[in-house]
Parts: sequence; structure tokens; C-alpha cells
Amino acid sequence: MIIVSTSSTDTYITNKFVDGISKTTANVGRSGTLDLFKLFNHPSAPALTTELSRILIKFDYRKLSELVIQNRINLNDMVSILKLKSIIAGQSIPQNFTVSVFPLAKQFDEGIGRDIISFSDVDQANFLSSSTNTSWNLTGSSLSGTLGDTNIDYYYQGDLLDGNGIQTFEITQSFIDGDEDLEVNISKFVSASIAGNLTNHGFRISFSFNQESDQNNYFAKRFSSRHVKNSFQRPRIENYFNDFERDDRELITFNSTGSLYLTNQIGGERTRFISGSSPVQGENCLLLTISTGSFETTFNVSESSYRQGTYFANVFVSSYDNSIVTGSISLSQIIQASSSVTFHEKWTSLDQSVVFQSNDLTINSSRVSQGIFENFELSVFTSGPETGSKDSFVLIRPKFYDLVSQDRSSKFAFVKKPIPIKGTYRIVDNNTGEVYVDFNDLNQMSYDSNGNYFEIHTDSIPYGRVVNFEYKINYLGNERILKDRNYTFRLGE
Repeated sequence: MIIVSTSSTDTYITNKFVDGISKTTANVGRSGTLDLFKLFNHPSAPALTTELSRILIKFDYRKLSELVIQNRINLNDMVSILKLKSIIAGQSIPQNFTVSVFPLAKQFDEGIGRDIISFSDVDQANFLSSSTNTSWNLTGSSLSGTLGDTNIDYYYQGDLLDGNGIQTFEITQSFIDGDEDLEVNISKFVSASIAGNLTNHGFRISFSFNQESDQNNYFAKRFSSRHVKNSFQRPRIENYFNDFERDDRELITFNSTGSLYLTNQIGGERTRFISGSSPVQGENCLLLTISTGSFETTFNVSESSYRQGTYFANVFVSSYDNSIVTGSISLSQIIQASSSVTFHEKWTSLDQSVVFQSNDLTINSSRVSQGIFENFELSVFTSGPETGSKDSFVLIRPKFYDLVSQDRSSKFAFVKKPIPIKGTYRIVDNNTGEVYVDFNDLNQMSYDSNGNYFEIHTDSIPYGRVVNFEYKINYLGNERILKDRNYTFRLGE
């Protein structure tokens, strides 16, 4: 799943000279662009003077913090990518440069300045001050230090209490052609802020120290600010985390590990089991026993890290197991004779005094094909709501069908079952084809006996846009992309 955090505050600060006057008090908080530039020995400035700008940007993590409290996000697994969209509007752009990102140690206020020509607006954050009546410790947000230091502008290093000790905080990206978007992994900073180990003042984005110090010119690299009309172009952090569940009940085979899931629901809400007077939670909190005849084996059951009241066990049964099932007949002999075995499945408390669920489980031998590639034709049917509101989760259920596979013969009507498939999804604008969320290993689809499903957070979609879903799947060793144009979703009433 992806949760998008858009910037809550952004601007850039500069000491640029205009008509021979340094504009160190200029504010551009309401500008539609975030500009990075560096000029050395420019005619408008005194000889050998360096003029430069630095971007200041902050994001709101409150939604992420709420999801951590709800156990929907595991900070150890979350991947956070900071993205700034490049703007090319006919201006010259620099090439072969590096951008550095550091966490800020000082709060800044955006301001309402708009003038990016003469830099005549004076308000809030500028090259001298981070906010009204609060100066930078060194002009231009230039004084670095270690996490925990006071009276500094940004953190160069520190211990985020993530087990890595003292580490350098600089995150860099190289720009070869100059028109690339900014995309850097800032997971450690986002996670540390949510965990309370780093105060979230935002980030300082600049050219690298070497390029700010050399005698070359870099003018001008522009990114979209939060004030552009197109919400998808605004600065964002894409927070990915693995929330997929794969219930292999329909796919499980001998000699291969498969996961089985069990969810307790009360009134449609996932709720933990109660054993005695205590909720069942955490790792190794239940037992799963499968048996047939005299054969019995037990597996540990843990609660899902992302969904309270959902439990899973990883099951492995060997087709070479010679344990006796009945009389002198072993499990391996039964498998050789029938290629599948139906077991009795029982989910219990650790002392096995309480049975929470009892069912049958059929395990099959692995599928064998005589050809290199099997003949198949997949189709997908997607279902879900047609509209959604901001800041909400929506369940999408794509069902995949192999149109070539033979159904069992029957004189009664029956519903063809979908095929659980491993794959990822992306979100595409229905009209323009623009990709809002691309295929990603962390955007995996879940599946159960009723087919595939996944949740999206609506803030990952621009308001008012109609979107489709596309799927990259792997079926019988073949990878392909399937599209369903019959289902659309729109954010907004």
C-alpha cells in the first residue's frame, strides 16, 4: 500500500543580487516553484560573490502516526520516497550536478511572498531568518551539527536510535541531464520522526557542498511547489509498506511453504480472539493443527503486523513423509496414489483447550506440465466503489479468470472461481494515461479463496480525477500486464 504525504510548508531562500542589491530578506513562500540556483561572479553582484538558493520543505506525518497506533503500519518495513516534480518552462537548466537533502534542526515559516523576479516581498522565511524575529544561526540555514546539538540550522549526522549508531544524514541525488525529478529515500528520517527520535522541522535541499563552493554557475533547477494547481505535481512523500496477505488455501502444495490466514470479525470489524480473559495477539499466539488418520502436525500462529484480529501460519508438508496415516499406509503412499490429501484443520489456543476454527484443508501435489509454456488466456474483472472521499481507505477486488482452463462438468449452475494470482497494481488516469501510482514491489495484491484484493488510500489520487487500475501479474511462469477499462474510480463526491 501507499500513503501519500503532501508538503504542508515549502519555500526557498536566496541571497541573490538584483540591480546590485542583495535580496537576503526576500520571501517567496507562495511561489509556484521551488528554485535551486548558484551563480558565481555574476555581473549584477560584487566581484567573486556567490549567489545561491536553498529549498525548505516540511511534511505532515500525523496520518502516518495514526496508522502506526492502529497497527496498520510497521515502521521497520515502511519505505518513504521524497519526490519533487521538475518544471521545464523554456528556461536554461544546469547539468551534471548533485542535490543534497538534510533534516532541518530549526522550524521555518513559509510566508506569503510571490515575487520571484525582483524579490521585493519581505515576510517570514528568508536568507537571514527562519521565521519572524528568529534568525538562522548562520545565514542561509548554513550551520550544521549533530542530532541533539542546540543552536544549529540543520543536522549533518546523528544517532536515530535505529541500531545504526552515528550516521551521516546527507541524502544525495545526481542530475545528469538536469530535467530529472528529485526522488530520494528518506525512510530513516520519516520513521525516526514518527517514533519520536527526530523532531520534524522538515528538510533543507541544496546543491552539494562542492558545487556551492566551486566557481561554476548552476541556473536554474526548478521544482513544483505546493501552490501549483495540479495536486499530483506538488511535493510529496510516497510511503510504501507491505500490507498484503496471501492465503494460499487454494494454492498450497506439498514440498512448498504456503500461508494460511484466519480472521475474526465482529459486526464486520476485525477483532482479536479472546482466550480466557486476554486478547490473543503478537507472535506465536495460537496453534494450527492439521491431521488425517493417525498423522498430525502442528504450526505456530502469529497475528498479522498490519491488521488486528487476523492470524496466519506458514505451513509445510513433505510428500516424502513416511508417518503412518492408517494401518501400515504412510502419508507418502497416499500422496503417490491420489496426488492430494484432505486434512482436518484446527486453530486453537496454545494449550489447545479452546478451538477457534475447524475446517478441511486440501493439499495437492505440484502442477506438472509437458510443455515449456502452457496455453492460457487471462481476463480480469475489478469491483469496488465508484467514488470515495479524501483521507479514506477503499477496498478494490480484481478477480482473474483463466478462460482456457476446463471447468468441472455439472448439470447444475455454478459460479466460476477466480484464480488467486501474485502481482502488483498501478493507478492510471482514465483520460490522460498519467500514472499516479506505478508498479512497485510494495504494492502487492493480496489474495484469498475469493480472489485478489488490495486497499488504496484515496490521497494517492488527485481530487476529481477518474482512474483505472492495471495489473502486472505472474501466472504459470509468464509475466504480463492486464487492464480493466470497465471499472473506474473517482476521488470526490
